Amino acid sequence: MKLYADELGGNDFISLNYYMTLKDELLKPCEMSVQKVIHFLEKHKLKEKG
Repeated sequence: MKLYADELGGNDFISLNYYMTLKDELLKPCEMSVQKVIHFLEKHKLKEKG
């Protein structure tokens, strides 16, 4: 799975690839830290729940 998102009203973005296999899951950020991607995903998940 690939995810790309632009910041609304800004210059920032998130880009990642996420791979799922029978044995493992692998998160591969594109040109950014894993921490930045996880922070974005956690923040987005909280918004989805309301």
